[in-house]
Amino acid sequence: KFGGDTDNWMWPRHTGEFSLFSIYADKNNQPAEYSPDNVPYKPKKYFPISIKGVKKDDFTMVFGYPGHTSEYLTSYAVKMIMEIENPAGIKIRQNKIDILAADMEADRKIRIQYSSKYARISNAWKKWQGQNRGLKKLHAIETKQESEKRFTAWTKSDEKYKKYTNLLPEYKKLYQKLTPYKLAEKYFYEAFWRLDPISITNKIERLLEKNSPENIEKMQKSAKSFFKDYNKETDKKVFRKMIELYYDNVGEKFVPDIFTFADNLKFLGLSQEKSFDVYTDYIYENSIFINEKNLNDYLDNFPKEDDKKIEKYLQEIVNDPLYKFYRNMIMNYVLEIRPLANEYSNDIDALNRTYMKALMEFEKDKIFYPDANFTLRIAYGQIDDYEPSDGVYYDFYTTLEGIMEKDNPEIYDYKVPAKLKELYKNKDYGRYAENGKLHICFTASNHTTGGNSGSPVINGNGELIGTNFDRNWEGTMSDIMYDPDQCRNISLDIRYTLFLIEKFAGAKHLIDEMTIVE
Repeated sequence: KFGGDTDNWMWPRHTGEFSLFSIYADKNNQPAEYSPDNVPYKPKKYFPISIKGVKKDDFTMVFGYPGHTSEYLTSYAVKMIMEIENPAGIKIRQNKIDILAADMEADRKIRIQYSSKYARISNAWKKWQGQNRGLKKLHAIETKQESEKRFTAWTKSDEKYKKYTNLLPEYKKLYQKLTPYKLAEKYFYEAFWRLDPISITNKIERLLEKNSPENIEKMQKSAKSFFKDYNKETDKKVFRKMIELYYDNVGEKFVPDIFTFADNLKFLGLSQEKSFDVYTDYIYENSIFINEKNLNDYLDNFPKEDDKKIEKYLQEIVNDPLYKFYRNMIMNYVLEIRPLANEYSNDIDALNRTYMKALMEFEKDKIFYPDANFTLRIAYGQIDDYEPSDGVYYDFYTTLEGIMEKDNPEIYDYKVPAKLKELYKNKDYGRYAENGKLHICFTASNHTTGGNSGSPVINGNGELIGTNFDRNWEGTMSDIMYDPDQCRNISLDIRYTLFLIEKFAGAKHLIDEMTIVE
């Protein structure tokens, strides 16, 4: 986690991101329940690990299960992403980040409770910014439009291609219709659905649908887990900001009835800001979902068998102010947003099939590789440096010196352990150094995306040289438009992994189990 969210998506990178798993089987090498007689599983094939190092232009291959890329979007889709979806997501998450950062800075307990949540929020927030930046630099919309002009001219060049003439005008109409619904969806999911109190409300609602003793026990466990990493005052600030952002930005058509409180309170002479304060106070003072004692009491005393008592007990949930807000927002989404959002998206999906067929006829000599869809994919490339902007050059590797340069005991994410400092001071790198330096990470030109974290990186001999875990910020637009000069995958050098296992953790017995190629 070294470098935290500041270094996330960034290069140069000094994060030692990896995990080790021991996998066991029975004595016949077959899957088995736990037993003290189980032995380490022996696979048919495993990677020899190369500690020879990497140099510029070396071949690299990454394989894994990348989630989603959209290389063949039209200019209308890219425009919607760049000008509507990404800015909305950035705005919403920026507000969450500002609130969480202030409270985490002021209270160490809140930092511990919210560090994982903060990381999840900032991950996409930072990616969307880098994506927009990269797409602008590539003039993505204009580039797509130029290609579409040539495509349109081609459709008119021969009678047999005229069946494709209406494709792009149809895309334009559909994206004009879809855009306000996509904005509403963005606000629904980012400003409402991902709120902590909505999460616990949703869990309890689903579990209460079958109010068996087992489900009550599950709810109690969910509540315990929820409140362990929960601070009511912090959460209240986030909730208050999010519902007002939703109200102000989603569009009048998509504001549900529950928000009449804002108009009613304004009628009494309160400002909009004050009306949201009053409504938030009302929810947080009266809802059992965000009061640990009240929720636990409710679950502890839930009737076991008496149907009438159960019905009365469930009514308490139905009348809960947070539950009313939750249901009103859900029903508004289900009735007002989702149906047409899905309809227009499905129409676009149907159009995509014809468009891809047309593109393949239009550019017969082009190799159209398929977009990622969580299936096994292989990406090959080369170890490479890059120049993100004028006058800036990044080498393809980082070293332990960079970790020491970033060392700052005052900042949690940059605090270097004393053991690592000692190893650095003594240059005690074992056999893992290269010319007296310990390499940490490297960059290459493999096309990767979300889902490739942990993917093995192998050399031309089929030997493991690293593990992929990120992309450079300037290259996050690669999901939509890949640029070989700017897009770089970031991998952990396997030599640093082995160094940490052997020298830092003192677990040389694990190294002895591996096949090391020197």
